[in-house]
Amino acid sequence: ITDLGNYTLKQLNAMQGIYILQETCKHGMQLISWIQSEFAGVSTTEVLVQSLQQHHSHVLVKGFELQFLDFSHVYRTPPGLWLSEPLFHALDVVWSNYNVDVFTLPVMEKDTITRIPKDNALYIARSTTTWSFFLPVNLGRNHWVAIAIDRSPKKIFVYNSMSAYPDKDVLHKVVVEIQALPTL
Repeated sequence: ITDLGNYTLKQLNAMQGIYILQETCKHGMQLISWIQSEFAGVSTTEVLVQSLQQHHSHVLVKGFELQFLDFSHVYRTPPGLWLSEPLFHALDVVWSNYNVDVFTLPVMEKDTITRIPKDNALYIARSTTTWSFFLPVNLGRNHWVAIAIDRSPKKIFVYNSMSAYPDKDVLHKVVVEIQALPTL
């Protein structure tokens, strides 16, 4: 790097990793701020924020890796684990399936009748009510959204960084499919 010195590829990758982790932490704090402002006064909000800030188990949850899926992977989060730990691992596994330099993300097809792979649906439906799930989903080859399922209160959360996006109907259909699972 001109005027900064010579670095090995390993050192540059390490610097990039630290930068990405810093950005991730910044977005995590923005998410916590958003939760606090959007759901102010809701009793469960304070508990959720405290849990996000205080519990960090340092245990990676391997999750659901039976096969490579066309558009999503399912990861389960046992009670008491810090939320981002399995989510970081999930994204690592999802992205590691692609070339590390240039990769094409899996796409959710608009004309598919069943958008949740059968194995995923069975896996979610047969799990205990205390597990939570995280499904990273790619829309239109350029936009990631996340669906989180909290089984104990039977709630589904959808995170989308773009408020107005063309695939809102597709994502809605995925949520409807998840809600239709027999034990959700």
